[in-house]
Parts: sequence; C-alpha cells; structure tokens
Amino acid sequence: MYREIFVQNQWRVLRQSLSEITVQARMATLLSILLLETSCMAKSTVTYWNALRPESQERWTPVAGLDGMAEELTLSMDSLTGEYTRLTRFLPGADTSRFGGKTHAYPEEVFIVSGRLYDQAFDRWLEAGCYASRPPGELHGPFKTDEGCVVLEVSFPQRLAAGDSASPALPR
Repeated sequence: MYREIFVQNQWRVLRQSLSEITVQARMATLLSILLLETSCMAKSTVTYWNALRPESQERWTPVAGLDGMAEELTLSMDSLTGEYTRLTRFLPGADTSRFGGKTHAYPEEVFIVSGRLYDQAFDRWLEAGCYASRPPGELHGPFKTDEGCVVLEVSFPQRLAAGDSASPALPR
C-alpha cells in the first residue's frame, strides 16, 4: 500500500513539474519509478496457511547434507535479489558439530519459533522467542538440539559485506 501511494505521488509530481524540469531530471524520475515498481514487490507472496500443521509436512524438504537432522521450507523468495524467508526445523537430537560453525558474506535475521537450539559459537541455548540480526561474517554454529527446534530465517544474499564481491548463494 505504501509503495502504491509513493508511486502515485511520484507520477503526480512528474506530471506537475514536466514544464519546470530538464529532460534528464524527467528521465531520472521516470527510471526511479520503474525500478521501484519492478523491484519492490519481487518477493513471492502467498495467502495465509500454516506451515507447522501436519498437512503441510509434504512441503518440507531435507536440508542437503543434514538428512535426518534438519528440514527446511522456503516461505518466500525474491528471484531478483535472492532474498528469502525460510523455516528450518532441527529434529530432536540433531547435532551439526562435525560440520563446524559457519559464516557468510551477507546479513540475516533469525527467530526461534519453537523448541531450543544450542549455538556453540555463542555458548548459548536459544529458546522460543530468541532473535538475532546477524551481520555479514558473524560466526554461528555448530548447532545441536535435544528436543527439536524451528527457526525462522530471513536472509539477504545481495547485501554483501563491503569489499566482498562473491556471488550470493541462493537458498537450498
């Protein structure tokens, strides 16, 4: 809704000031409107549904390399930027210690939806309600859980750390 109001206002300003601004300024304004319209709503959308209900189980897939330990469900993804929102479900007894901790060049946010998860990098048990906004390059994991855990993850692979030119990886 806010995007629509912004775009409407930009079109109004453009129409009102056509005689007052240069051709370059008109083109810059038009380009910014077009970019806004094509990029702001690129992330996939879906109506309400419950990802945690038993009837949604078939939508979950094993996390590559963590078969029997973790499953994931991508809720939304922007195919232009690679930004995504995903649920990761660590099954009871999961332990990723043999893989060590990990870092990546982009920021992400995580929220513990249910259960509890131990993050060895922080020597801390994360329980339902815990939230983190991780900066690029922050070490996290390995992870383990006794009772299982569901984590909501929002990742921004296009927002690379300054100086990192690596191509962002899309979600599994």
